[in-house]
Amino acid sequence: MRLKKHVFKAPIFILIFLIFYSCTITKNQRTKDQDSEGILLYGEAVQKNDSYANIKGTVPRFRAMMCGKFAQYLPDTTAEGGYSVWLVNDGRDSVVFYQLPVGNHHKVGYWVYQSQVLTSLPDNPVSQGFIKLEGLNRDTIKAIIHKAPDGFMPTTKETLNITQDVFKEIEWAKLEKAEGTNIIYYVRKSPLEYLGTSALFHAPSILEGKGFLSIYYRVSPQKIAMGRKGYNENKEYLGSAKEEYLLKQAMIDPNWLN
Repeated sequence: MRLKKHVFKAPIFILIFLIFYSCTITKNQRTKDQDSEGILLYGEAVQKNDSYANIKGTVPRFRAMMCGKFAQYLPDTTAEGGYSVWLVNDGRDSVVFYQLPVGNHHKVGYWVYQSQVLTSLPDNPVSQGFIKLEGLNRDTIKAIIHKAPDGFMPTTKETLNITQDVFKEIEWAKLEKAEGTNIIYYVRKSPLEYLGTSALFHAPSILEGKGFLSIYYRVSPQKIAMGRKGYNENKEYLGSAKEEYLLKQAMIDPNWLN
């Protein structure tokens, strides 16, 4: 079975993540290969598993793995390695995702703001939302997707600012859940690997609307793979589309979180 590829501006994969990141890098330890942009940190630390393995707690560790700035790659049979950066507008733009820690987790729980932007319009989000993470046990995390409030359109620069003033007026308890598939359950497969899956939902592209889809995510510190599985009307497995993935370009600066 071959599943239909999604089109830009309505991707089936809306990420659901947050971070409370802690590690041992300090300001005077930052190397010349590292650079920062607001709360983001670029450079060699992004690729070190120890940055995540040393974090205590299921939810903080998971959020650390999922947080940052990402580029999306799509299957491409003409590209070396079988993947290429997701380009739109006749190749003039690529798609960038941000997952950023927001709110005081001691008061409102663990939240993330996620946004999707084009490289040519970094301060005009194509999509955005808020996600709450809840630890069910030491190995399972429930992620609940919420809509952004009406009229909430911050620039990327504002969301990356170390003060994050743009989020201080958010009424977290009043955020509405997103329509459709708004819950993903993540299960830890190893200390630094999680598998997230959604419930089955009706898919117009399968069996004339009689079939179902399920979304899944494979999460590791530097990469998030995303896929879809198709099922018939009896919920029997039919096949899956080739995975897409997000490659982490920057992490949250540990100095900001300390």
